[in-house]
Amino acid sequence: MADASSADNSTSNGPPPAGLAGPSPAAILLALTAGASIAGILGTLLSVPLTAAAFGVLSELRSRYCDGADRAEPARPKEIAGTAG
Repeated sequence: MADASSADNSTSNGPPPAGLAGPSPAAILLALTAGASIAGILGTLLSVPLTAAAFGVLSELRSRYCDGADRAEPARPKEIAGTAG
């Protein structure tokens, strides 16, 4: 028999960690509307998983290629040879 202290440690009531939030509710509603208008019931069924997959891919690409972009050092002015300062 499992003890009560480890009964429900797999679920969390807080927000998901940063980067794992997924698409917003507005994006899901937009995907449902677009999927239904383009492909009917099948489009509605496929729109949410495809939207979540697209958000996952974009999140992964953003984390790999954009992390250091805002922390770049400003370019230093080049010193001209032969000038006295």
